[in-house]
Amino acid sequence: MKKLKNLIALVAISLVGCSCSNDEQEFVAKQKENSELNARSSSNQTRNYSNNSLVIKFIDGVSEADKQFLRNFYEVTTYKLCSHCSDKSIELWKFDDTINIEPRKITIDDPTGGGMNFPLPYPYYNYIQSVDYNFEVKFATNDAYANVNLATSALLEYNSYIKSSNDGVTIAVFDTGLNINGFGGEPLFLSEFLYNASSDGIPGIFSGWDFVNNDHNCLDDNPGLHGTAVTSIITEILNNDLSPVPHQIMPLKICDANGVASYFNLLCALNYALDRRVPVIQMSLGWYDNDSGDLVDNIFLDLMSDHPDTTIICSAGNNWSNNDTTIHCPSGYDINNIIAVASCNALATDISSWSNYGATSVDFFAVGENINFSGISIEGTSFAAPKVAAMVAKIKHLNPSITNDQLIDALLDLGIYCSPSFSDGRPVLYNKILVP
Repeated sequence: MKKLKNLIALVAISLVGCSCSNDEQEFVAKQKENSELNARSSSNQTRNYSNNSLVIKFIDGVSEADKQFLRNFYEVTTYKLCSHCSDKSIELWKFDDTINIEPRKITIDDPTGGGMNFPLPYPYYNYIQSVDYNFEVKFATNDAYANVNLATSALLEYNSYIKSSNDGVTIAVFDTGLNINGFGGEPLFLSEFLYNASSDGIPGIFSGWDFVNNDHNCLDDNPGLHGTAVTSIITEILNNDLSPVPHQIMPLKICDANGVASYFNLLCALNYALDRRVPVIQMSLGWYDNDSGDLVDNIFLDLMSDHPDTTIICSAGNNWSNNDTTIHCPSGYDINNIIAVASCNALATDISSWSNYGATSVDFFAVGENINFSGISIEGTSFAAPKVAAMVAKIKHLNPSITNDQLIDALLDLGIYCSPSFSDGRPVLYNKILVP
């Protein structure tokens, strides 16, 4: 859906309830009184690379003995597999802190080029398909949320929110997790809406998974309840009384309380969702390419290319920048099952002043301003994107076998053209606003 050339990939649950403390209640009241304090979520961080780890993908069929030989050869101190994923070819390799990670990656990428004390024997240098840097990205939130402490000790009995059986379309939300209650303790979700994992055959998993803490309890401990806000936007649209869409949400927590996700956890969550043939993934995360590392060939792209029936909806970012020239990932990938969403104002008369854009790298606009969530106004491309995710889910429910090209055509039919009042020089590919 985009035509960029040099791109790289980014990077529950036992539901947990939370009740607001007095400090939190005062915070909510302050937010309601001051309309200037909007929570605008963004993906405007450059990549922060791990100095001691790499992500490895083996080719199919490599034995455990051969994997261990390669770990020993490259002096891996510890390694980690993705939790509850059928794909055991992806590993996180950790090294001693004294090594230089860049030449180690170069050596693994090209094992015949030297760099180790002795050459890697044939056929081992054919056994590793890809090696990526491991890195973190943090979406930006308004500092007004910085000192809010949500209760994390009270585990809400979530069984009543898991559907007795899955029907319709499944949407996986890659984010900070999920809470049932809002800032003031009011319930945000009033009926069954969570993915039922009972048929997955994995003991201890009831709905989604927390890849940060490696358990089924996917509490949204982000002070701004970022993942909860994203989820509530999707469910509110799909539960519309005029045309409700049967669906279930699969919450996959990949971000910690500060909104930080690792590339490895993103890949693990992606594998988890793809194992379960999830047709729609909502991902309001991203980072800017800084001309280092892999630009085209990476594990994220390999996985998405192998699963064209899954569509990812991404936020375009909130850095006032042109994603055609300052590459934002993963929203700008040159692959037709990723849709990137920019933000326009509540009246749909102009692009949001802070929204990223791109004539080839961003697909559509959606309203991302003055969105009410739990009594507070929030804004950002993070909250424009889930509106499009809901529209994609509705289309896929009506036509599960729809192709990506047909999906874009359907969205174009639903979209409205940008008015002449939109700022000159800040276009998106299809020049349309999607309104659920």
